[in-house]
Amino acid sequence: MYTAHFGFTQAPFERELPTELLYDSPCFSEALARLLYVCKKRTLALITGEAGSGKSALLRLLGSRLDPNAYLYSYIADSSLTPRNFYFLSLSAMGLSPLGHLVKLKSLFKRALLDLYENKGKTTVIAIDEAQTLEASMLFELRFVMNFNYDAFSPLAIILVGETSLRTTLRAYHMSAIWRRVETGYHLSALDFEQTKKYINHQLKSAGCNRPLFPDDVISRIQEKSKGMPAYINTLCRGCLLDAFTRKQELIDGENLARVLTDLS
Repeated sequence: MYTAHFGFTQAPFERELPTELLYDSPCFSEALARLLYVCKKRTLALITGEAGSGKSALLRLLGSRLDPNAYLYSYIADSSLTPRNFYFLSLSAMGLSPLGHLVKLKSLFKRALLDLYENKGKTTVIAIDEAQTLEASMLFELRFVMNFNYDAFSPLAIILVGETSLRTTLRAYHMSAIWRRVETGYHLSALDFEQTKKYINHQLKSAGCNRPLFPDDVISRIQEKSKGMPAYINTLCRGCLLDAFTRKQELIDGENLARVLTDLS
């Protein structure tokens, strides 16, 4: 709606931004480096962050960076994930038609992993998003999923991604066996003012706009109200652009943001 008015070639601050246009913050770069390491080592990783911190975007970026000739990447987001559904979804991603009871699916899964690794030279990477919603039965199942040849070898990497509470859950005494298997963990922190400013300007530039539209005082307020979470920064910026467009403004001001915040309150 407002793309032509501001001279955008595409709408900025959208959720499904192409991975090559994602803002490469120091936090994002560090998290990605750790995930690539875990994929190479074929172990277990834990990524946490508050809602809107960019966890799902990070997983999209990881998928785009893994060589499809060397990795089979599977993304699972199911708030009611059960062991049976886990095996069903994983086997389906391998191009198989999983049928049968849980024990049969487990056996098929293990054979398929080994076949991919030993005969096709591929490591399976399974990323489970929103993992803070997993029931204890599914978390315990992951312990056995990682067991190959008495812990001496594993042909897959597993990435658990969720809100901060996931870390607390895994560190609980009854989950200690899983926690000890975590090779690396990382928490996606909030963007500070300078990072928020760079993030907003990056979004504008990626949309074809090379001039600043958001003054520093507005950016400071956006950072404060969004708590530095990229998803909420996007929401506030889209709202400001729409409000300014309806008033035929060329730049964003504090009144635009105030009206957006009122509408969202």
